[in-house]
Amino acid sequence: MRRAVSTAVVAVVAMTAGAVLAAGCSDSGGDAVSIPAKDADARMKKVADAWDGSQAARQWRGGIYLLEDAIQLPQDAFRSEQDKEAYSNKWLELRGSLPDGTPPASVRWADGSTTATPVLTASQTFALLDARSSEKGAPSLVVTGADRGERTVVTSRGPARLPVWRFSVKGYATPLTRVAIPSPELPVAPTGVLPRADGLMPIMGITAVSAEGYALTVNAGYGACDKGVDVRVRESRDTVVLAAIARKGTFKGICDASLKGALVTVHLKDSFTGRVPVSADSGAALPYLHRPD
Repeated sequence: MRRAVSTAVVAVVAMTAGAVLAAGCSDSGGDAVSIPAKDADARMKKVADAWDGSQAARQWRGGIYLLEDAIQLPQDAFRSEQDKEAYSNKWLELRGSLPDGTPPASVRWADGSTTATPVLTASQTFALLDARSSEKGAPSLVVTGADRGERTVVTSRGPARLPVWRFSVKGYATPLTRVAIPSPELPVAPTGVLPRADGLMPIMGITAVSAEGYALTVNAGYGACDKGVDVRVRESRDTVVLAAIARKGTFKGICDASLKGALVTVHLKDSFTGRVPVSADSGAALPYLHRPD
């Protein structure tokens, strides 16, 4: 495994006010980053060194962390704006019974191997959908039953066939499915609490990982007066350390303290599979976040 530090930004999509920003390492138009490259690199190395060979890294490598949405909607969702609103608000009404028990199940990996896994009951899995009563009699999505199945999901250990519960939804030909294995806690950062690094921006989490593991997209923050954000990546044996650095420029107008978010895709020299995504700012493992539509 090679250690490498690179700036690899292929797209930045601002998620505030619908603005779209283009970002790159060679066309910043004279804008300067807010932290010297050597300072960012030193921080990334410090974080990588703390994680490499640690118990926290072994916990990540041995766990099954989802890097794709646990829920898959019916293929024809949604038939109406009414149904879309109902799902957005978690207005799900159970009319019928759910199966009892949890038959044994295994995770099926891309190489054909399997790993036994605990499975949630249908009721436990339905509870994770966060169903609630609709407001003022607004129509709900009606769930009429469930059965067990499997679905291929991108995980921290690569694509895998995971057990799911398939919930039948009235009016839809295909089910709403939800992964039916427990979600492990993220490992505690072996770095301890790091001092604030001026110029490093927060990274909220991972929003997408390519099936092969050579590209990942993160939600990175930048200030209201910044022109965008670049993301540097340092690859080590056990980690992919990411540093978000705001791009500064001449700003005209009123500047507040609000934080904007951007989706930034980085490309890796080696596969991401099995390595922990870590924020250089916090030193902590990054969670998977639902990618906004």
